[in-house]
Amino acid sequence: MDSGFGSTLGILWFDVLRVRRRVVLDNLRLAFPEWSESDRIRVGRKSVYKLNEDLVEFFSIPSMNEKWLKTNLVFEGKEHLIQALEQQRGVYALSLHLGHGDVAISALALNGFKIHLITKVFKSQWFNDLWFFVRRVHGAQYIEAHGPKTPFEILKAIRGNETVIFVNDQFMGRPFGIEVDFFGKKTGTAFGLALFYLKTRSPIVPIYAFEGSDGKFHLKIEPPLQLEHLISDDKEKPLR
Repeated sequence: MDSGFGSTLGILWFDVLRVRRRVVLDNLRLAFPEWSESDRIRVGRKSVYKLNEDLVEFFSIPSMNEKWLKTNLVFEGKEHLIQALEQQRGVYALSLHLGHGDVAISALALNGFKIHLITKVFKSQWFNDLWFFVRRVHGAQYIEAHGPKTPFEILKAIRGNETVIFVNDQFMGRPFGIEVDFFGKKTGTAFGLALFYLKTRSPIVPIYAFEGSDGKFHLKIEPPLQLEHLISDDKEKPLR
């Protein structure tokens, strides 16, 4: 999964134009204060290079098929999602921006899972149409974040015993976020997933993707989270 063009874009981004380079390094400084600055630059540079390689690879998604999956994909923990769906209550998938999420979603759809991802849309109509055409090629569906029908679309998918993916690793303040601690720092995250869980009690399954040392694409699904002990009459504590 390597792309020379993607790496070239990464060099332009991180080392020449230095777009958001300071943000990348500041975040690494918060997460790994024990690292040297040279280690942060090395990892930050590699992450930006990989991000640009993923961007180039995105446009090859329509060519994915069962043969591609057998050759390039390592699916770990598929049984956890299958077992969660057997409860007939729908599934919430908890994920983050790690690895190539769009390849992961396409792989799930190609494996027969009915997937809905909550996502932002682009302001540019032509780019938005192109981006979501590629994303939908293999049957995955998308729900606009904070759209007028978002709650209804989520509940409809859950009641249809389908899987709704929440990507919860970006900052979110009020009115859609709640204050939390992360790496010992005060920040905020969206509480929508917690709110829907409290309403439906549908299982929450962590899911993420990464490129392994074997050069293959790994899609990993963890067992459902055990959250019943967090439920109380307090309105905000269970969300947090």
